Amino acid sequence: MCGRYEMKGPLGEEEAFPGQLLPALVAPGLVMTLRWGFASLLPGGRPHINARLESAALSKTFGASFALSRCLLPASAYFEWRKSASGSVKIRVGFGEGEYFLAGICQNGSFAILTREAAPEIQALHGRMPVIVPAAAAESWLLRGELPEEGPSLSLEPLPGEQEQLNFFDQTT
Repeated sequence: MCGRYEMKGPLGEEEAFPGQLLPALVAPGLVMTLRWGFASLLPGGRPHINARLESAALSKTFGASFALSRCLLPASAYFEWRKSASGSVKIRVGFGEGEYFLAGICQNGSFAILTREAAPEIQALHGRMPVIVPAAAAESWLLRGELPEEGPSLSLEPLPGEQEQLNFFDQTT
């Protein structure tokens, strides 16, 4: 779940991958470059790219960051994969009009994206989805406020030409 997302970059839409250095809003008006994925506490373990919103505050891995180091990742969509007879089909889940962010937490130069139970229109694709924050709620999230109750309307948009087998990104590299 949420192993890739789309952001607007200087050259247009760019796909973000775990392990990359990416722009993150860490305070109102302050953007830093952070690596996507918290280091695992287990030797040889995979980086933690996502954290469950419901349990992050009480987690050994995420608790301190949830309380003290929140961030936002500029995004226009995220991606999921659906199995088909010809392989995996990449599905773009767009956020609609406006400026949106994915809610994150950060520590030691890295970040993880917060996830929640999927909205009803996403349930058939995946049981979880990233926490999506509209621009109007960005400052509140960064200053340890509450997340908005209502998120943007979501749309499932298959990307043109992506009906072929896709290679999954190896999170261990």
